Amino acid sequence: MSLERILWPRKSCTHIKPLNLGLQASSLPQWRHLFQSQPQAFAEAALSPAKYAMFQILGSVVFRAVGIIDASTTIRTWAKIGSTGGAVLTIVYLLLLLARGVEESDDITDDTSSGRPRGYALLLCEEIFYSAVAAVIGSLSIGIQTQQDFWLYTAASASGPLLFLFFLFSVTFAVLGLLWVYRKVGDYRYRGY
Repeated sequence: MSLERILWPRKSCTHIKPLNLGLQASSLPQWRHLFQSQPQAFAEAALSPAKYAMFQILGSVVFRAVGIIDASTTIRTWAKIGSTGGAVLTIVYLLLLLARGVEESDDITDDTSSGRPRGYALLLCEEIFYSAVAAVIGSLSIGIQTQQDFWLYTAASASGPLLFLFFLFSVTFAVLGLLWVYRKVGDYRYRGY
């Protein structure tokens, strides 16, 4: 079903009123152009609550293992914090994306597309910052009681992107190492050593 039919049903459907999203018929092609020109931005926005929930859970699990966070809190609480904050950030991000219109290139995008370490470092810093902001929003929205828990969950969420990269590269290098060993063992066996 097309977006026009959802927003503006046929006149024969008298029992259904059109949705009023503050859109006019003339602005619909502009929205369609944004969805078609920047699908990766909208996909990232759609996955943001899950991403920030994962960062919150990952940081909190490590903090709990170290003994910083109390063992009485559950993974469900951590997921609520990350996903609630991520949902609010998604709404803000989509509104900014729609208000900005056609994507303009920025320094970070230019640096990452050319493979410069500065761009990747800035992207990591942005993810750390947004993850901390998502934790602040999520903690306030679910009603974290103590200030100490509030700051611990924020720090756990901010450490999430770094921990994710650490685990990602650790698993990648472990798999590559195992493949290398398997290849070497296969070479020795084939040569008759």
